[in-house]
Parts: sequence; C-alpha cells; structure tokens
Amino acid sequence: GLPIGVCYDRLKKKYKANLKVDSRNMHLGNFEEISDAFMAYKIAKESNIRNVAERYRALLPNRVYNSLISYEVTIND
Repeated sequence: GLPIGVCYDRLKKKYKANLKVDSRNMHLGNFEEISDAFMAYKIAKESNIRNVAERYRALLPNRVYNSLISYEVTIND
C-alpha cells in the first residue's frame, strides 16, 4: 500500500499528501512521486507534533516532551 498521509488521485493521476490537524484535513499538495508526497506529509506531521509539544510543554513530563520533539515519521508507519 501507500505510505501514511499519501493517497492516489485517479482523476489527476498524481499522489496527494494530506494531514489531519485539529479535526481538519489539510491538503499538502499533489505530486508525481510517492516519495515526494510522503516527504511533504513527514515535514508537516513532524512540525505539527513539535508545535503541539511546545503548546503543552508546561503540562508534559520532560520524558514525553522530549519524545515528541524528537519524533520522526518513517515511511513504514
């Protein structure tokens, strides 16, 4: 199957990258290559996770905060 955050648009014949943030779907772009669509998803997802970690830093134990800040999305997720 396709990597997380990536689907195929049959009409456009391109791969789409999407991310759900705060219950809203964000369209990240259309791409010729699966790897490019996944990279767009990876960058957006990791950025969102860091933003959430920063927003709740005062409430999170250091271990959880550090895990969120250093989290990396892999193509096999």
